[in-house]
Amino acid sequence: MRGTAAYIGSIRYATVPKRCRRRAPCSTEGAAVNLIFSYVHPSKSQKSLGPFRRISMSADGIRGDVTTTALASYVNHQWHVEGLDYFRLDCTSQVGVHFERSREHSGRYGPYERFSAVNGLAYGDDRVIAFLDSRIDEWLYYDSGYHWPMMVISDVRPAEAR
Repeated sequence: MRGTAAYIGSIRYATVPKRCRRRAPCSTEGAAVNLIFSYVHPSKSQKSLGPFRRISMSADGIRGDVTTTALASYVNHQWHVEGLDYFRLDCTSQVGVHFERSREHSGRYGPYERFSAVNGLAYGDDRVIAFLDSRIDEWLYYDSGYHWPMMVISDVRPAEAR
């Protein structure tokens, strides 16, 4: 099966088909959050990772729902993925956001039709929602004013839409 093309701003990416026969064992079924890493200049190739049910973002990088290994690290305001540095991260699904610290977590925010992260800022529907405060290595969620070490992005589309 093949996905279709979709756009976030001027960035083109391939969507994930509803049914995909090549899946990681028992972990990505129903998952739809794909990560698209891109450069400032559109002529350079973008990098896609996923699908994931959820991803977690902290000062040291991004982890998926099926692995504790970092998918991407965040160094010098760039996403470092498989030896290359990218400027921007976009998610390809309608997502919700919540924050975590040890055993506590915030409520869920969103849903956001578009989610991206650029230069330490997280955007939901083209509005800044959080800032990675490098002084304390935590996300500041603007609407609440609270700092959290981990931001979690999850697919929130209804099951029948996946």
